[in-house]
Amino acid sequence: MAKNKYTGYELSRVWFDFCFENPDKVRTIHTALYFFAIEHCNRLGWKEKFGLPTEMSKEALGIKSWHTYIKAFNDLIEWGFFILVQRSKNQYSSNIIALSKNDEANDEALDEALTKHVSKHLRSTYQSNDSINKPITKEPKTKEHSSKSKIDFDIFVQKYNSLVRGNMPKIRIMTDARKKNLKSLLQKYSKEQILEVIDTASQSDWVTSKTFCDIAWILKEDNFVKVLEGKFNNNYNQTNHSQNGGTPKDFEITVKHHLPHAGNPYAVNKNSGQNIKGKPYFIRKGNGDFWYMDAQADFITKEQYEQIKTN
Repeated sequence: MAKNKYTGYELSRVWFDFCFENPDKVRTIHTALYFFAIEHCNRLGWKEKFGLPTEMSKEALGIKSWHTYIKAFNDLIEWGFFILVQRSKNQYSSNIIALSKNDEANDEALDEALTKHVSKHLRSTYQSNDSINKPITKEPKTKEHSSKSKIDFDIFVQKYNSLVRGNMPKIRIMTDARKKNLKSLLQKYSKEQILEVIDTASQSDWVTSKTFCDIAWILKEDNFVKVLEGKFNNNYNQTNHSQNGGTPKDFEITVKHHLPHAGNPYAVNKNSGQNIKGKPYFIRKGNGDFWYMDAQADFITKEQYEQIKTN
């Protein structure tokens, strides 16, 4: 393959330097024909002299008129970009040419113009973007957003195990079912609320006294909501019974099943040992506090108990 003394880049650069210096002379057809000649020379292995078929060039560039083609061809010869080795005998034969590098074009003028244009374009783009970029109102992070964030189950396990006490089992394995339930809760509740429920449950005498109140029990939404609403708090029996209908249903049934019942003639007060048929009574809780019951074995407050006992 013949070695060409110019590279395609050098020919391209010199051509556009010339175009910048002579905008009144150069037309689109000149650029198209010159670069087609460079491409044709490249495909021929960069021959120093090569034939440029007229009809092939016209067809490739979409030129219909021979006069239009030959004028652009002669201009490129006149400007020093084509060296005519042998002119074709007619429009159907090839002109033998050689590519030339026109060194008379001023490359500094184009370089300076391009530098100024790029700098101006960058300032314009920045100002344009600045004018249309309005402040973005950040919406509050919703629970749905927080659920999509990656959950570090190892950190969750460490946090849970550091909070639980009493008979509440610590997490040994975070099973797929537990992970699924935790993710489900995070669709509706925040991470802060989940940690709050764990902390609240760990302070409940009733919850911490039950071995079945493990992480699986807490992650069940029904239990989760009850703890969140404070229905397992230590003072719930006394302060919320008259307004809210007593302790949680499952808790109340458990207590009634095991405590003395007023309808049972053999029921006795576990602290006094006296028969309490038809009378209010109380029973000591594990923490030294008391549950108060009326004659029908319904929970009542301490004040109600004292009032009934006085009457």
